[in-house]
Amino acid sequence: MSSTFLDFSEEGLLETIAVLDKAGIQHVSAGRNKAEAAKPVILKKKGITIGILGCTDNEPGWRAQEKAPGTNYVEIVQGLSEIEKEIKKLRGEVDIVIFSIHWGPNMKQRPTEEFQDFAHRIIDAGAHIFHGHSAHIFQGIEIYNKGVILYDTGDFVDDYYVSPLLRNDQSFFYLVEIDKDGLKKIELIPLLISYMQVNKATGDDYKETVRRIKKLSKEFGTTINETDQGVFVELN
Repeated sequence: MSSTFLDFSEEGLLETIAVLDKAGIQHVSAGRNKAEAAKPVILKKKGITIGILGCTDNEPGWRAQEKAPGTNYVEIVQGLSEIEKEIKKLRGEVDIVIFSIHWGPNMKQRPTEEFQDFAHRIIDAGAHIFHGHSAHIFQGIEIYNKGVILYDTGDFVDDYYVSPLLRNDQSFFYLVEIDKDGLKKIELIPLLISYMQVNKATGDDYKETVRRIKKLSKEFGTTINETDQGVFVELN
């Protein structure tokens, strides 16, 4: 399949890449060809070298080809070994590895066992931060093998239909503090999305968002602490 089924076709993807490049904003998981889509980004900040690798298991028809633009598509089971190799290679070049993936079905509160196994293997391969997204709602957080798995971070700015039950207008801003040795602190700032604007959640929205992330994360053995200073993930 060609990547012509992209939301705004190949032209839209190429324009997006050009705009990001012109603005000096680096990007992962999509490119003008297969090699560019799979290429990680390496950043240096405050003496720390960070490698970011991105991919997706959504829309196989949008995958980049040798000479055609598209996304860095992977299959969760069949493509795992190749992703593990890429992470191990990147880990040898940087201090911190961030793995970002647009994966899974919409509006699901919990990852499947297969997805959990995939995330564990990614951390075991050398990633420090697993950044999942796609479901439009946030899922639980797991602290695993000195890394953090954000199974799904939900929406940030969106015009998506709001489910009165799943409340995909409630989300978080995730602040992950690191040093060369790994995770130091994770703070969660509760948010409320309304009319394509994102603001800090207050009142009942704040309480409900925190209550839900506590419940979902507890299922992974992760404790979320709410203090006068904010909401924090307890690091084991």
